[in-house]
Amino acid sequence: IDLTVSYSGAEDAAPKDITVNIGLAAQSVIDTYNAEQTKSFLMMPSSWYTLSATSVVIPKGKKTASFKVNVSTSLIDLTKTYVLPLKLTSADAVVSANFGTALFQIGAKNKYDGIYKPTAGQMQRYSSPTTPTTGDALNGFMGNNADMTLSTVDANTVLVAGLRWGSSVAGAGSGSGVAGIDN
Repeated sequence: IDLTVSYSGAEDAAPKDITVNIGLAAQSVIDTYNAEQTKSFLMMPSSWYTLSATSVVIPKGKKTASFKVNVSTSLIDLTKTYVLPLKLTSADAVVSANFGTALFQIGAKNKYDGIYKPTAGQMQRYSSPTTPTTGDALNGFMGNNADMTLSTVDANTVLVAGLRWGSSVAGAGSGSGVAGIDN
């Protein structure tokens, strides 16, 4: 993950070389955020990531400096939400009270996450695990359908973007228990 530190002083660019220190913010930053936002973020364990630098220099005449956070995504438990709380300090300049500390939410994707392009095949709906439907508007050729984006929910579940399934879909009847698909 590439992160950038920006100079935002009165001048258009840094008036001198400015060293900015990058450190881990306290657990209390996460606790306060969780309480205020009704969240349950967890501190990412330090063994799961490395910072490419613990300080960067915004050179005189420039506005930014960058560093990397390398994350071992294979260690992430997809059922939990982790953040990396970073705090910036500097002896060379005033660090913004609003932007000096940040929580970076870091996650991983499961093996099904991605964009899928239907190219061929048939869609078959079943009314029960062993009973296929016939003459159903939900059955048919898949080749002309739009790309489908599947996004990670947890280790084995994805959300299909733009797909709704339920009795509130237009034409399915309100509360009838009949489902439909609406793209």
